[in-house]
Amino acid sequence: MLKKEIVVLFILLLTTSNVFGNTFDEKANLAVNTLNEERENLGIYGASYFDNKICIVGGEITDSGKLKRIIEIAGDIDFSYCISDESVYNLKPYSMPVGKNYIVSEGIKYYIEHEAFINDGYFMMPLRDVINFLSDKNFNNYIFSIQYQGGDENIIEASTGTGSSISISIKNNTVEVPGKVKYKLEGEIALIDGVTYIPYTPDNFSFIFNESNYDRETETLNFKA
Repeated sequence: MLKKEIVVLFILLLTTSNVFGNTFDEKANLAVNTLNEERENLGIYGASYFDNKICIVGGEITDSGKLKRIIEIAGDIDFSYCISDESVYNLKPYSMPVGKNYIVSEGIKYYIEHEAFINDGYFMMPLRDVINFLSDKNFNNYIFSIQYQGGDENIIEASTGTGSSISISIKNNTVEVPGKVKYKLEGEIALIDGVTYIPYTPDNFSFIFNESNYDRETETLNFKA
């Protein structure tokens, strides 16, 4: 009887440990997302999470107000400052060719529903496909959901895992990050059979990718996220 009780207790401990572990990881992901969203105001390059610690990319913060905010976001999760290096921030490279329904990363093809195409000289990216791809893979805690809101301005809203949102107006051809910036896109957003395509320029895509460039020779969009 005693042996059976010990086994049951051991299983309960494992289950409890997993629950707390998952909760802790969720808190860490939320903290990293918030740090990345506020990186400009905080004076950091970004943040990542590994080895049960938040890695803040950039030099040590000495400004008391910024440091207070970082501590507030991190909560009870340990954090440290890391050098500004891709290997630390763990940015992943991707490529997306015109006319192909896949994204390539490190030699692996990930299939998506819609293809990119060229219009008026612009690489037109299927917004939902790429955002869903990055969110599903959850690389670098990239958590976005996207929803068509409609209305007079034909609004699309992309929401992050922390609750903040980015509004894209198809009618006005603008992107707005609430409380931060609203800017007009170069080129024209296209809405085709319910699919939204964004014309590529580095500035147009700054709200999605950390780095990006378009290779005209191979007609391929290369980006890191």
